[in-house]
Amino acid sequence: TPDYTPEKGVSRLLEHEIYRMDVGEAIRAGMLSHARTEIIRTRIDLSSVPIKNGEYVVDEMEQKLNVPARNKAAVDYYMKEFMGKQGVAYCIKISHAEKVKELFVEAGVEAEVISGENTDKEQEDILRRYKNGEIKILCNADILIEGFDHDKAAVCLNLRPTMSAVIAEQRGGRVLRLDPKNPDKWGYVIDFLDDDMGNRPTPILYRDVLGAMAVPRAIASESGSSRSKNGAPGSKEDEYESVDGLNVISTEEQFVEILNQRE
Repeated sequence: TPDYTPEKGVSRLLEHEIYRMDVGEAIRAGMLSHARTEIIRTRIDLSSVPIKNGEYVVDEMEQKLNVPARNKAAVDYYMKEFMGKQGVAYCIKISHAEKVKELFVEAGVEAEVISGENTDKEQEDILRRYKNGEIKILCNADILIEGFDHDKAAVCLNLRPTMSAVIAEQRGGRVLRLDPKNPDKWGYVIDFLDDDMGNRPTPILYRDVLGAMAVPRAIASESGSSRSKNGAPGSKEDEYESVDGLNVISTEEQFVEILNQRE
């Protein structure tokens, strides 16, 4: 992470940048898995949520976004598109993570919350069960942004909007680790995009990080599912149906429409 914060950057130590590799280039070079991002638009208006130090104020944001319909949409979409895959859900606070976990469990999906309130031993046990495949979804509030690596993790559900490019990149990176047992692994990053009608900064989407809705590795095995023109395995653009009351964005054309609305 060369630009961790404005105060912590490689450029403060090394004045002349010689070379930089972004995520898309690392994927094409075969260092990370194939990647695809999708955007689920909600109708929740965040205009009344204040922004402080470059991010939405957490407590006010949770009041707006920790609601049953939005949380259930994440569970429903996972079950429709990714059932059986291991994933990570990034939530606003621990209380939000608990609500999301409850919905996953009610739907029959093994899920757990990991947080700073767990003891070290409890965290180790949760991560062990996750890596053993006993847990499918880990719900957390930022604790798994750095230093968490598991090659089977393939789905990232971003239920907390962020205006930090560093956080957006790190969250998605958690599901892009290469899996030696699955050379054609795809990592999926699902961003939940809410409305903000004010003339204010907008959240960073993983599409902004990747520079495309999907980036395949340059070399892939011939085994595995058929590819769509966007590179996602076994799927076509028109197969992405909307969750009730929500709009699923999965093509560049749809993303351009979002850009036009954000400007």
